[in-house]
Amino acid sequence: MKIIVGLGNPGLRYKKTRHNAGFLVLENFAKRKECDFTNFNNSKKLRSDIAKGRCENENFFLVKPTTYMNNSGQAVSAVLDYHKNDAKVKDLIIIHDDIDLELGQIKISKGSGSAGHRGVESIINHVKSKDFIRIRVGISSSKRKETDKYVLGRFTRKELAVMKEDYDTIYECLKLLITKDLNTAKNYLGKQKNL
Repeated sequence: MKIIVGLGNPGLRYKKTRHNAGFLVLENFAKRKECDFTNFNNSKKLRSDIAKGRCENENFFLVKPTTYMNNSGQAVSAVLDYHKNDAKVKDLIIIHDDIDLELGQIKISKGSGSAGHRGVESIINHVKSKDFIRIRVGISSSKRKETDKYVLGRFTRKELAVMKEDYDTIYECLKLLITKDLNTAKNYLGKQKNL
């Protein structure tokens, strides 16, 4: 069973900020009609907003940690502990913003380090492994200023339009990760992005 985690910060203050790209992708994924989803519900025990999904006879969970970005590992660890009979670290798919990738770029990797992303670093520290899949969503721009202010700034309308163009690609990648495997998803992404 896959556990798909979108990283971000909870609350209206952070809605549609660049650092919340993981939340935005997950929320868009849950609106699609090809798979069955429940609504997101808050779980204090799991320190997350959780939705259940099913796609081509495969069950999965969507997770939006409510611990704030830098403590994402607390929520991910709690979710893994709760599902310990059905899911391991290798079943995690983490979706997060990446300031080292240009807006519109998407990368899928597994087993790589945090590259300075504090949310990913928190997850690695809490689950004691980096053996999980990451979908990195590019947010960088030529107009980028100081990193902290930039990632916590809101997407412009033009930037959101670029993000929306990528939702279809990420949706298909997630479906392939749930129903097929990592290589199939990577091959699909390569064809879409001419990698």
